[in-house]
Amino acid sequence: MDNGEAFGSPGIEPRWTSSSKDGVGTAISSHSRIWFTLSHGIVNEVYFPRIDTADLRDHQFLVAGDDFFAEERRDTIHRIRPYKLRGTGLCC
Repeated sequence: MDNGEAFGSPGIEPRWTSSSKDGVGTAISSHSRIWFTLSHGIVNEVYFPRIDTADLRDHQFLVAGDDFFAEERRDTIHRIRPYKLRGTGLCC
């Protein structure tokens, strides 16, 4: 039954997330090869191994119970503020 196609193919058209970003970042280490953007309260557009190679569209928590489903981007309140007083980072 393996014909080389993924289950459910062809699937939906690929789309990238909103261009309205709250922040961009990378690891503190100068050896890091990972970058990311923040938007709508979640990490999105993770880039690896180069800053021009987007590998991930959205990284968020999904919470479900017997009678509910919550998506972090849509069902939570978020805010962005400087990390400490120096403004060298962001707290989300």
